[in-house]
Amino acid sequence: MRVVSDTGPIISLSETCLLDVLSFLPFDVVVPPAVVDELVTVPMQTKQHRFGAIRISELLRRGAIKPLALSRRAREIAHRLDYLANHTFYFHHRPLRILHRGEIFALALAETTDRVLAVDERTTREIIEDPEAIRGRLERHVHGRVHVDKENLDEILDLVGDVLVIRSVEMLALAAERGYFDRYENPDRALAAALYALKLAGCSVSEAEISRFVSGRRR
Repeated sequence: MRVVSDTGPIISLSETCLLDVLSFLPFDVVVPPAVVDELVTVPMQTKQHRFGAIRISELLRRGAIKPLALSRRAREIAHRLDYLANHTFYFHHRPLRILHRGEIFALALAETTDRVLAVDERTTREIIEDPEAIRGRLERHVHGRVHVDKENLDEILDLVGDVLVIRSVEMLALAAERGYFDRYENPDRALAAALYALKLAGCSVSEAEISRFVSGRRR
């Protein structure tokens, strides 16, 4: 099976020194070219992020992360999603941009492969699972009423609504089940600490979910 990853989960794993988790997963992690650009090409030009880009480029070279070009159908979906996702939520009759290039191409690739997407950013998950939550957050951000174009939202769900979304924390929990933390004296404590590290690195996960991940390992 192939799981398409957006930029976020790989960055989260990189920033928490957990990239070796990828070797414990029972599926291939693939990324579209737009995500390769965000992970390697662009950060390689900066001193601050160059080392992280070098580490990730090494994983690409070894095949731990696999680049995968979009099919013609995937490109068509990406083009349509780029319009729909950013013309669905309006404030004062102006569209609010909620998805960016890497997220859009990752979604399109996931839809045309095995329909599983790894993404840590909340908005991408909620566009599939809970669009109303997006409106609530946008309204708090702009301090006003946000209008939703229901036809555009329904078309988004028709295009990619069957994609299963996972996060870096689910990837880590699966790796834990497969022995990733067995080298530690207290695997449960190490798992909990790593989950919190991913939360602090940007993964949208609650403390209650972290507790469930750890307690689930004990069963």
